[in-house]
Amino acid sequence: MKNKTTAALLAFFLGGLGVHRFYLGQPILGIVYLLLCWTLIPAIVGLIDFIVLLSYSDQKFNSKYNKSNQKTRHSEAISNANKDKSNTDDLVNVTNRKVGSNTTEMTIDLNEENLVALFKEKQKQREAEIKNFNYVPMQIQRQGIQLLESINILNTTKSLDTLSGRYEFISNMYHDFVKASHNRRYISDIQVAIDQYKTMYYDRILNDYELQLLVRPDHEKLTDYYSDCLFNCFNGFYEEQKEQIETLKRDDAKQRRKEKIIEIADKTISEFDKNGSDNDRFKPLLNSLRETIDSLDSHESKSQANTTELLNPIVINPKSTFELTLYNANQKEIKKVVRILKDDNVWNKEKDLLPLFATHNIKCKEIEDYILEYKPQYHKFIEQAKANSAEYKTASEMDRLDIENEFKKEAINNLYERAACELDILFEGSEIPETIDDELIKEYGFETTSKYISFSYRKDKIISNWERKEFEDLLKTDLAISGSDLPNEELLFSQTLKTLNKIAEKEEGHFKRKQKAVDYLTENPKLLDNIGKHVSTRSMFKIKPLPEKFKNIDLENLSASWAYVKEYIRLLTDTYRDSERCTEDIKGDKSWIKEFRVEKHEDFVPDFICQRARKECDKKYSKNRPPKLPFHVGCNCNLRTEI
Repeated sequence: MKNKTTAALLAFFLGGLGVHRFYLGQPILGIVYLLLCWTLIPAIVGLIDFIVLLSYSDQKFNSKYNKSNQKTRHSEAISNANKDKSNTDDLVNVTNRKVGSNTTEMTIDLNEENLVALFKEKQKQREAEIKNFNYVPMQIQRQGIQLLESINILNTTKSLDTLSGRYEFISNMYHDFVKASHNRRYISDIQVAIDQYKTMYYDRILNDYELQLLVRPDHEKLTDYYSDCLFNCFNGFYEEQKEQIETLKRDDAKQRRKEKIIEIADKTISEFDKNGSDNDRFKPLLNSLRETIDSLDSHESKSQANTTELLNPIVINPKSTFELTLYNANQKEIKKVVRILKDDNVWNKEKDLLPLFATHNIKCKEIEDYILEYKPQYHKFIEQAKANSAEYKTASEMDRLDIENEFKKEAINNLYERAACELDILFEGSEIPETIDDELIKEYGFETTSKYISFSYRKDKIISNWERKEFEDLLKTDLAISGSDLPNEELLFSQTLKTLNKIAEKEEGHFKRKQKAVDYLTENPKLLDNIGKHVSTRSMFKIKPLPEKFKNIDLENLSASWAYVKEYIRLLTDTYRDSERCTEDIKGDKSWIKEFRVEKHEDFVPDFICQRARKECDKKYSKNRPPKLPFHVGCNCNLRTEI
């Protein structure tokens, strides 16, 4: 329809021109325009229609072809996937063999021939990819200059966003350099790029490592270079911010600027993690970055777990009233903790969580923040109380310990937020290195180490009336002795006078004191053979000292460390449970609720004083703005509804 309309307009135009030429006295031109009007126009219209029809047919054909080709490619992809799976299956031989009634032994062997064949096949594919690479000298020279410019930006920028964006740009084109580097003329083209770069930027000095990134492209070297640049970028940013902070006059402006530094530091560490820079070479850089953050004021120290300790962080209760973040271990172990916390069938969660926390040194950001904020206040109160107490200054050693315990209770009651746990154990235990038990657990395992610690307080005495299975692991690892290995004198002192008289072959009541009975038996060694007649030494045990290589481990500190970990876990489990309960309570229909109130634990236990709980329980909360409990780690306030 459009073609016919165009033809009609063209014919009308040409006819008008022909009549106009007759009017001007030019009959020949008039006849020519009229002939064009009535003869050529229909032919042109027909040709246009033919072209349009041909184009439409070609589109239909291509559409059918593309659909058919897409199906073919899909079939080829499935075939290739099945082929790859088949190739993978051919690499490994798995055999099962039943051993005993309830045990199956699995043997996995590598098929070396298929493995070598697969390696050669992949090598051929790589060689083909390199061979088929479209090498354009001018493009390599141009991109070489771009790469050198980008490397300079990586090395000099103080903006993390600029750094990460430029690194992404380099990474996208670096594959071409790796493939192009196998071409014979690559070095000469790169030299041209280097010469042009030096001409353009005569004041920039290229070091050998930067040149190597271009002359011998290698992804691993580029990754390492980016890690170095991350550290340099943060240092430059930090020094710049410090100079600007000194010129600021308002404290809140300085605080915001410091918070910005922490935010950038956190992002920098995240970039380190994403970049895979977890080898030993970069640990000093990360440690130095952490020390930089630690040098900030107390407010930043409170948030230290948020910036310098977050390794594989996982929020275990997202969108709850009090989010908890676990970190400092691989995500597999942290997820085990999460499963235990969420499992309603596990009632003794502390027992199941202790092995994970002790073995992997798992941390909770919110608990760490609580300790960092209130431990200094706790110690400061105690020291001031000691300095102001005349009684304490003149008291004896034991009386001082008693007075200190009173000061500790007062210090805890004066904290604005009191966590429901043994805070003296939490604060004092946090000063013990978390790695104190790592060597023992690595050597003996958690279960054996746990048993050894639990009995270590009686390491100088014989332990009796215990089942032997409780000591089997300790006996196997030579951490305890039993039976005939027990010293006779100690064994005798562990017995009653009645038993000692039987061993001495005396009538009951002959010896009135243990010392005399033991001295008599020592002087008559033949009578010691009677021990086995009256005493079951198989159920008697004694803890041995740790081997010489663990002589630096203080067992008292080790026991205190585990007591600290138990309080730590208690805080975590209680806070998680209460946050989940409160989150559920404030959901749903609240039309029947008038308002919310907070009920403090002090109403039921007068000795438990929390300053914040006293403040919060005096408030009334709208049903549309309910309080988000718990208010802090270890908060034991309850939510109450008014109807």
